[in-house]
Amino acid sequence: SRVTEAVIARLSEMNKLREMWISECPRLNDSALARLATIPTLKQIALTRCNDVGDEGLSELSRIAGGRLEVLGLNRCYGISNRGMAAVGRMQMLRVFSLCFNSSVTLGGLEHLPQVRTLNLVFVGDCRRVDQEDLELLRQMMPGARVVGEGTGWQMR
Repeated sequence: SRVTEAVIARLSEMNKLREMWISECPRLNDSALARLATIPTLKQIALTRCNDVGDEGLSELSRIAGGRLEVLGLNRCYGISNRGMAAVGRMQMLRVFSLCFNSSVTLGGLEHLPQVRTLNLVFVGDCRRVDQEDLELLRQMMPGARVVGEGTGWQMR
């Protein structure tokens, strides 16, 4: 990956950036995500295979950008656990959330999602510790949202 601290610093200065899609970036870690969260216009962020992003980064993302972030994708981000899902539960403007191919999150982590009253689309596909019964319980907890349990998750255009 060619993403360095200097690149992250330049990206964080882009005051008109609304959407960001980062894939297979091993250098993107919690502190880099926190720095990207400071972009004041950022509304959508999709991370795929960013394995050094974890619960601490999600907590910072929620603290800094949780009041404006509308779309969050965390597919194949293996550092996310139930603790990080508590931070997602504090993102009060979130409309779309995707967490696919995760091996740590359980129903206990997904139970934070109903706190986000604006969520209307949730992808939770191929998460090892989430079964169909868990998905059905989540659907019952979120009657106003569409909860999808198969597929590869949400992708930006």
